[in-house]
Amino acid sequence: MLLKRGKIMKETELRVDRIEEGLAVAYDEDGREYTFCAKLADVAENDILLATLGESDAVVAAKKLTDKTNAVKQDMQARLNRLFDKRGN
Repeated sequence: MLLKRGKIMKETELRVDRIEEGLAVAYDEDGREYTFCAKLADVAENDILLATLGESDAVVAAKKLTDKTNAVKQDMQARLNRLFDKRGN
């Protein structure tokens, strides 16, 4: 938990599912949905973020976890490559 301007805020990891009309739709590990302006952290689909949540669990700040995002994307690409290699043989 963070304390900012006398208010308790918490941080959580979110995964961006999609971008709709400039709004990012992301989910935490428990499946809770969060919607916020995609420009807040210059996000794209499948990015992993460290989000700061305000009083009503609204995303008030977000930072892209670049290393974690890249690792997940590489893992997904490797899985797809294995899947299609098996189908091709």
